[in-house]
Amino acid sequence: MGLHNLNYFHPVNSRISSIHPVYIELGSLAPAIEHLKAAGKVYTSVFFTVDEAVSGSFLNGYLGAYAESSPRLVMPGGESQKNTEGLERIWAFLIENHADRSSLLVNIGGGALCDVAGFAASTYMRGIDFIQVPTTLLAMVDASVGGKTAINAGGIKNPVGTFCMPAAVCIEPAFLETLPLPERKSGLAEMIKHGLIASSTHYESVIPFIENSQIPPTGLIRDSIAIKSAIVERDPTEKGERKLLNFGHTVGHGIESYLSTQPGLAVLHGEAVAAGMLAELYISVCEEGFVNAEAEQIYPVLLELAKNVRVSEEMIPGIIQCIKHDKKNLAQAIGISLLKATGKGVWSIYTDEIQLAGALRFMIQKQKEYV
Repeated sequence: MGLHNLNYFHPVNSRISSIHPVYIELGSLAPAIEHLKAAGKVYTSVFFTVDEAVSGSFLNGYLGAYAESSPRLVMPGGESQKNTEGLERIWAFLIENHADRSSLLVNIGGGALCDVAGFAASTYMRGIDFIQVPTTLLAMVDASVGGKTAINAGGIKNPVGTFCMPAAVCIEPAFLETLPLPERKSGLAEMIKHGLIASSTHYESVIPFIENSQIPPTGLIRDSIAIKSAIVERDPTEKGERKLLNFGHTVGHGIESYLSTQPGLAVLHGEAVAAGMLAELYISVCEEGFVNAEAEQIYPVLLELAKNVRVSEEMIPGIIQCIKHDKKNLAQAIGISLLKATGKGVWSIYTDEIQLAGALRFMIQKQKEYV
């Protein structure tokens, strides 16, 4: 499918970028599909995958006429369906309902559903158009934007996937009104990441919403999307600068993968990334000249976002084993992205097990000190 030469749209039609259209606060899905048709898209049929947590009259109102006329596959949320079984379930749904190469798949849910359903669309009949409708804050500012699709396999986070841009992303903040507190903080972690790697102003703007546990305003969500989109536009397939978006993810994915195997310790993606950012910020101080006094001001922000992450010294070898399978690695070197300053990230940095173990011990100690 490739890149789409369409603008991003806000209600006032202001432009954000050009990797794919993003519609914000349209109120329903229909205007986005109609705009795609007006731009030359021809769809023989429309299908939906829907996170089971998204239901009720609001969803049907958002779907409008499509609520009755289009087949719908309801799937469990979270990581439980982000695997080959979930992928095959979506493929079977499309086959059973006679989807063809001109069909459109609309995915309504959190980041995990957007990942697996986007992957299914990118591979079904060698690729059909799909629209991402993220319903969590994390999915709005991260998973739905930029064309990465993936599933988990072999106990590792996202080792199998594709780069495939959605036909559109539809951001409807009304979906966030009932979002639980942990899910809010999970999304805020990715917004903090965008600020740390690219905009100190954005970083400072997000902090009050962490302190008050509030959903950020639409404008701030839009700014976070714009930061990610600008990076993706310059490097859509992660050959260079897009690696900045992995800040916190090398260690974070290792923590998330390992804790998912420990009864009662599984954490949300953003929570693990916040812990990962703390560890990688420590490495940034050691290796990239990040000012320690400034890092000490940032650590409490990340600790608040990572409150639910419970890691002990005994877990470090297991976490590092997960990290060693990360797709960003090269030969035996472990790929990582770091910070030189707030708002200035660097990529294509490589570390080793000894340094990672030290960073994890530092993170554990900071968690013990944090009240």
